[in-house]
Amino acid sequence: MKYKILILLLFTITSLYAQTLKIGYEPYLPLTSQAGEKPEGYGIEILRKVYAKHELVFQLIPYSRGLKMLEDGKIDMLFGAATFDFKNPKNIVVPKESIDTSVMTFFTTTKNPWVYNNSDSLKGIRLGLVNGYEYPSLQKIQDKSIFIYISGNDTTVRNLTKLLLNRINVLYEAKNVVLYTAKQLGTQDRIKENISLGEPLPIYCVLSQKTENAQQLADEFDANLQKLRASKELSTILKTYNLPTPVV
Repeated sequence: MKYKILILLLFTITSLYAQTLKIGYEPYLPLTSQAGEKPEGYGIEILRKVYAKHELVFQLIPYSRGLKMLEDGKIDMLFGAATFDFKNPKNIVVPKESIDTSVMTFFTTTKNPWVYNNSDSLKGIRLGLVNGYEYPSLQKIQDKSIFIYISGNDTTVRNLTKLLLNRINVLYEAKNVVLYTAKQLGTQDRIKENISLGEPLPIYCVLSQKTENAQQLADEFDANLQKLRASKELSTILKTYNLPTPVV
């Protein structure tokens, strides 16, 4: 009888630390790319270290769809999410530690003299955004017709292309993502950074409330990320992307 109890106890402990986690994400280099490819993004590399005991199954999905899939329990985690994007916070479990921060910045082509001074500066322009994301710094803008949304995957590449083709006048996107993507495309000399709005936004690896052991997984994420920060492993990962320590 004692052996049966011991086996049951061991099985219970193992189940807490050896799960298969379905993780939804969008490609936003240098944070994320195609999982399994090189480079796959420092965020995915960090997540593999944090959840080394688990099997991670990455699923490429548009962010707007991922929000609903997470709340419905169809995926276990949504990578790189802002907490204010969720309609019902009761459906999610958020680690205390963020995976990154996002500095939202206006970009134009080098030939465009436009400069942001205040919300009136946006009158009459075509502003490139991504469907499914909330933009707190733009909420007070009354004329929503200036917002030009795109959906699907590779949104940064597509919006940069639209900017260079003058299909949008201004792009509003995470600074490090745009600069990295433009460098990869060889178009960094054709765009220029304008101004950043608001404070850096923390982004998280958000778990579904319906995921087994969701709170334990969030606690495990926090503990292991702190250990990674304290070690040289994080620096090694970030140097691959020419990034300073710490990013997260």
